[in-house]
Amino acid sequence: ASSSSPPAPARRPAPHRGAPRSSASGAEEPRAPTWPVASRGGAMKEGEEDPAARAAEKKRLGNEAFQAKQFDDAIGHYTEAIAIQRSAVFFSNRSACYGAKGDWEKATEDAKECLSIDPNFLKGYWRLATAQMERRQWEDAQVTLTRAIEKAKAANDPALGELTKSLNMAKAKARQAQRQQRQPAASRPRELDAATQKELQDLSMQFVTLRRDRQEVEARISASELEIRRIAVTAEAVSKLPEETPVYRAVGKAFLRSNIPAVLSLKQRESEAASKLKAELQPRLQFLTRRLNSTHANIADLQR
Repeated sequence: ASSSSPPAPARRPAPHRGAPRSSASGAEEPRAPTWPVASRGGAMKEGEEDPAARAAEKKRLGNEAFQAKQFDDAIGHYTEAIAIQRSAVFFSNRSACYGAKGDWEKATEDAKECLSIDPNFLKGYWRLATAQMERRQWEDAQVTLTRAIEKAKAANDPALGELTKSLNMAKAKARQAQRQQRQPAASRPRELDAATQKELQDLSMQFVTLRRDRQEVEARISASELEIRRIAVTAEAVSKLPEETPVYRAVGKAFLRSNIPAVLSLKQRESEAASKLKAELQPRLQFLTRRLNSTHANIADLQR
């Protein structure tokens, strides 16, 4: 038999990117693949950023802007996220931004879009019901909250209690609206536009300030009157003392020996000073009272 060397072992092909690796024991270890991602033009490009990651980054920026109360910036970030990925969460967050700005119509639209994407997303029902109640759509809000409560019960969600409270509030508001509709038109409270509401708010703050100022002036006048009475009682008591009685007057924390005529003269000056202060405060009190009454009348006129 002729001798020959054993054949060389066949070379194993190099694993392609994303293939599983073998451990020392021979078992395959899973390896996270890097999948090619579709670009905007539709072509697949390996290594391109995952759209979900880009959308999540836009959402993060939107959350930060919302926390900083930069609602327009937050809306822009959420809109960019929606352009990448139509997510119920993104529409819900943008609805919250519109609500924070008082644009309840757009808040309603985004909340409805949120629920069309994910009918089980409870926060979407909450957003929609809030917007509907702000728009005084009490019946619609009741329907929305009733559906939300059904979902919460099925999922045993802890939000059930708050949703039930909101439903009760919507029902109460609906009953109140019905009673107002039955009232004569002249007795119904007038709806105020934004400018009138701002004026009413400013007048209310002015009224509070004027009332506080008047209370302070009244307190100072009362203190002056009390001081005048105290001085009068003291002067009367000193005047009844025998002339040779030693008397003392307070100077800070010390007491200096004096005589009755000097003490009476001092009390007279103190009484005149207190009376002068009271007299000076009276016109201020009258002025504040007039302003307070005028402001109260203007508030009443705006509310009629």
